[in-house]
Amino acid sequence: MSLLPKRLEKVEQFKLLVGGRYNGFPLGDIFQRNVNIRSGQAPVIHYMPYMFELVSTGKIDPSDVVSHVLPLSEAKRGYEIFDRRTDNCIKVVLKT
Repeated sequence: MSLLPKRLEKVEQFKLLVGGRYNGFPLGDIFQRNVNIRSGQAPVIHYMPYMFELVSTGKIDPSDVVSHVLPLSEAKRGYEIFDRRTDNCIKVVLKT
């Protein structure tokens, strides 16, 4: 079990950023302490042209986070290993 429930016992106010899945998330404890939870999608579509330019010109190298490069025909497998974090998966890139 995560240390999060134990930390919540002592919390008065804080901001919490959670990404991915957390089964057994202690929502009851959070609500009892009047902690606000906000969520939303990252506005990645707005950054795509800028990021594409940085990658295509070699100004940044995304290989630190790309753990798997798969053909588009293996998209289902790519999503499965990313979702389950198997095979030390960080990020999957699908290529045509």
